[in-house]
Amino acid sequence: MAEREREAWTVKGGEKGEYEADALDRGIALLGFKEVPDLTLTSTREAIKDLVRIAYPSDNDHSHNNVTSQLFAFRVRIGKGDIVAMPLKSIPGFVAVGCVTGEYQYTEIDGEKRHTRQVTWRESHVDKSNIGTDLLSSLSVRRTVSHPRAKDSNQRLITIYEHGVDPLITADAAETDEVDSYVVAQTPEEAILDRVHTRFPGRELERLVRAILEAEGYVAEQSPKGADQGVDVLAGRGPMGFDPPRLCVQVKHTGSAIGDGDIQNLSGVFGRFSAEHGLFVSWGGYTAAAKREARRQFFTLRLWNANDLIDAICRNYDRLPEDIRAEIPLKQVWTLVEDDDL
Repeated sequence: MAEREREAWTVKGGEKGEYEADALDRGIALLGFKEVPDLTLTSTREAIKDLVRIAYPSDNDHSHNNVTSQLFAFRVRIGKGDIVAMPLKSIPGFVAVGCVTGEYQYTEIDGEKRHTRQVTWRESHVDKSNIGTDLLSSLSVRRTVSHPRAKDSNQRLITIYEHGVDPLITADAAETDEVDSYVVAQTPEEAILDRVHTRFPGRELERLVRAILEAEGYVAEQSPKGADQGVDVLAGRGPMGFDPPRLCVQVKHTGSAIGDGDIQNLSGVFGRFSAEHGLFVSWGGYTAAAKREARRQFFTLRLWNANDLIDAICRNYDRLPEDIRAEIPLKQVWTLVEDDDL
């Protein structure tokens, strides 16, 4: 019997990325469609559609077919050894890529039963700049479960899983018409996130965080290049920064989630710098353990992810230095409030 050819799939982590943390922390891919019951004993498209009709009685047949095709793919078509890609809304600028290692399971997560598949995720998420525009566009379709339709997407995503970069880029084939004909659709929020991610790598992100804190009334200093003793930015109130609250700030630009050990390390340096509080800024987000540790230290420490950073940019935008505003040119959009909303 011929060996099954490996395939590649997109499995998204919720409309707003709300399932991404559970997926990455637990080593799974998981779906919404919570109203649809266990599919373990159901393996045909028609049988799944019957469950979908019962779950969503007010939807039309087109909607039933759409949900059915996604659940059928997740339950039946995706096989062990296949590659799944999850464009990350919680870690903008990155795509989580993993290999399916288990069959369909109906798993209890936080008291709710969910449709899941076991996945071994790459330890480091893949920067979008390492994925060809055509493939990135095909990962950005609205469907939760889909088969990327870019040229050679199966083999390209296998290579991305193994090596972290699209072979189409390394082979200089990204200049072909197939690539150039695609445009990645972005929301305004995604466009801002991508701009910040690409324009402020490494120490530049530290500089941005320092500027935000200064805009919020702190006197801040970025650590010199080299050994930073676990602190990237120091900030305090008052004319010279001597007054509390005094902050030790750690900034990470990578796509990897920060663990609880990193949070504890930051807390451990407060005394060395005569600081009372800490701020951790991580573009790659945080593990569940890190969030639990931050909650334990609620009165001394805060965590910012990429979206928190963008919120801080927006609320302080007019007070940011001109050179930073030039790198992130934004304008406010006003919308008329309808009478019914008043």
